[in-house]
Amino acid sequence: MKDQLRYAEFPKVDDGRTYHVGVKRGEVANRIITVENPTRALVIERLLDRNPKPFILDSGRGFLTITGRYKTIPISIVSIFYGFSMMDFFIREVRQVVDGPLVIIRLGSCSSISHPNVGDVIIPSGSFSVTKNYDYFIHGIDTKDAFPIVDSPYNVSKVTYCDREMGEMLQKEFGKVLTTTPIFSGLTACTDSFYSSQGRLDDNFLDENHDVISSIFQKYPNALTMDMETFILYHLSNISITTLMPPRSQQSQKSDQSDVELYGRKSLHQPRGSMDISTRQRCSMDVSRRKNNTFSVSTNNTNTHRPHRHHLNNSSRDLTSHNQSHHQYNAINSIRSTAALVVFCDRKTNEFITDDMMNLLDPLCGEACLNALIKIEIKESHEEEGSVWSNNLLDKSKKGNKIVKMIKRKFSV
Repeated sequence: MKDQLRYAEFPKVDDGRTYHVGVKRGEVANRIITVENPTRALVIERLLDRNPKPFILDSGRGFLTITGRYKTIPISIVSIFYGFSMMDFFIREVRQVVDGPLVIIRLGSCSSISHPNVGDVIIPSGSFSVTKNYDYFIHGIDTKDAFPIVDSPYNVSKVTYCDREMGEMLQKEFGKVLTTTPIFSGLTACTDSFYSSQGRLDDNFLDENHDVISSIFQKYPNALTMDMETFILYHLSNISITTLMPPRSQQSQKSDQSDVELYGRKSLHQPRGSMDISTRQRCSMDVSRRKNNTFSVSTNNTNTHRPHRHHLNNSSRDLTSHNQSHHQYNAINSIRSTAALVVFCDRKTNEFITDDMMNLLDPLCGEACLNALIKIEIKESHEEEGSVWSNNLLDKSKKGNKIVKMIKRKFSV
């Protein structure tokens, strides 16, 4: 009998398994690599420890989750395919089933619109979205709300930034494994379409996208690449629920007040459904994680972009004024993230990456991401007992091994 989905607000089946990614508590670790396709996920899976054998789950809705250990540290690899929606499903549903902080590295692909060549790597310090302005295309006597017609067919957003420490760490690890490959850092344009919003011309549609790339450079002259997921990853990380943690001097004075801990739980061992979000925590939701969470970029950049200071509850008070009228607190997000993008195609030369180059880069890039993840400190992780990475589950059933073989055969790995 098929499990019954419940709870329209956030659909889950009775055992807590999520609707799209298909995971439940104990199946996803705090450290995650997310990739675009299952083949790359299974290539990286080969780098994991063999004991315990990695857990593999195909959701049937486009997500493949692999969880095991790398150098004894619990790691998950999640294939999500492409686009804003798939990244949104992944981040929100995984956040629901994992206790403690999440640290996420996206290993993806991109198109170069500037200096990087095919096969080069970019660690995006920041990302902005490029989305179709649908009001521009809706007009006529039956659409009263379409007037006046808007000026631009595409919207270019402000920049949202990665976690600075993770970005620097990832850049170092890539430098170790790709000693002859150029590694860039800078801005990537994240689009809602592979075709229209990236300026690919199609005679079958009136996309009005001839000037998309030039409009990007007009706002961000140092933009390097285009992709389809990084902006959403960084955006959701930067608005993930926070708590305003007092500095250590104040923490020592309040050591007896243990009812409010990081990530909005009275206890990290309580179910996620029992989260107690205080007013103070709500006030901090839109505060950037750090005053400057970009990392070093080329010295040739004359137009370095700095993080936008988000406001508390959309009011005119920022974190500084909030701290002046209250105790001093530090904003900490429950999700930290960065990304590494391999240039698959060059829009200047119309060149595309070869299969041989992809086969060479995938395991090396996976190794760099794994080594960066295990060096990021996590103080409060999801408990091991009952998880798929538990050392008590060293022996896998014959049925489990058969499922793994079927999935690998399905994706020709």
